[in-house]
Amino acid sequence: MVSVYNYFRKHQRYGSNWWIKAAPVVGRLGVLCVVILMIQYLGTTVGQTSESLLFKLIPYIAAALFLAGTGFALYLK
Repeated sequence: MVSVYNYFRKHQRYGSNWWIKAAPVVGRLGVLCVVILMIQYLGTTVGQTSESLLFKLIPYIAAALFLAGTGFALYLK
């Protein structure tokens, strides 16, 4: 999210503080609220499949994807 803020700060196409500072912060808060609600109600959302192996592996799959993406980004850099 810091990269989004820095991009809009450097490339001031619109010029107002709303687009440069406030909009990325509001977007970040919105995404954070959605993630928190998903985590709180994950068992309710998926129902009976919450007992499956794939469901239990979701945090590890997400971490592996994050690490793979970070590694690929560093490789491209």
